[in-house]
Amino acid sequence: MKTMKSIYNYAIVGAGQLGSRHLQSMKAVKLKSCIWVIDSNPESLRIAEERYGQIADNDLILNVTFTQSLEDLPDKIDFMIVATSAFKRAKLIKKICTITTIKNMLIEKVLFQHPTDYEEIKQLLFKQNIKAWVNCPRRMYPFYQICKQKLDTQKPIHITIDGSNWGMACNAIHFIDIVAFMIQSTSYTIKTDLLDSEIFDSKRIGYKEISGTLQLNFSNGSTLTLSCRKDISLPISIFICSNKTRILIDESKKMAIYSDFENNWTWETSNFELPFQSQLTSTVIESVMLDGTCPLTTFDESVSLHLPFIISLLNFFKRDSSDIEVLPIT
Repeated sequence: MKTMKSIYNYAIVGAGQLGSRHLQSMKAVKLKSCIWVIDSNPESLRIAEERYGQIADNDLILNVTFTQSLEDLPDKIDFMIVATSAFKRAKLIKKICTITTIKNMLIEKVLFQHPTDYEEIKQLLFKQNIKAWVNCPRRMYPFYQICKQKLDTQKPIHITIDGSNWGMACNAIHFIDIVAFMIQSTSYTIKTDLLDSEIFDSKRIGYKEISGTLQLNFSNGSTLTLSCRKDISLPISIFICSNKTRILIDESKKMAIYSDFENNWTWETSNFELPFQSQLTSTVIESVMLDGTCPLTTFDESVSLHLPFIISLLNFFKRDSSDIEVLPIT
């Protein structure tokens, strides 16, 4: 365990929907702390402050500053959360690193929109000795940790994600990450030839979405098939199949059915909980502050998981317009 400081400094850049939930959880950290919340949009700051007020008071939080200016950050930050959209996020991180000294950083996904950003930020974090993680939180969920224990990773595992209108461009990396966690492999190739030809507007203004099927083949022989249907109403199902276990998961109902070889493939039902982001961030911060690590994906590992996906989608988008230089997803 690391030596405890007297007071810790935390910051959140980007106080929107997700950033405000990080902030709510940050209020529960059991360490003496000061918090800075930065967003250029005053309405986002107002909502974040309102949501912060909904959480029970914590005498260990000594001060919270809501501001539109990065220049208001202190000289040193123990834990920084970058919760902005992916657009120009790499440029923002570079700017932040010129203003303050950061020890630890948590970055939202999708990380960046251009492949070259990944190596540039990787080198920046290395040079400035910043430990960084990426917020793909499913690997923190107890249910998925149990699923991992049930699987025989010595043999290939085959996983199918299927549903409608679940924002595959934006959210696929979440499933790629949890699959990599369960099968203990980060190297894969990806095929886009089964995607639907139409690229359409996302619910988020300025961003795009896709439908159809992505096929991932991991280096250990495991596969992941991601399917997103556009014109029907179908909840997401997750089907995991290994040589000794089958698991069918419905996250919307917080229910799974599973069968395994030892029980003669008899199906059984299991209910589970999915923690909210407002329940997770405090655990991450305390773990990093006290132990120097946390269960989330390290930045370097997440770069390995992001890049094949980003490059393949960028090439797919360029079929319609060779002028596209960045991938408009977040």
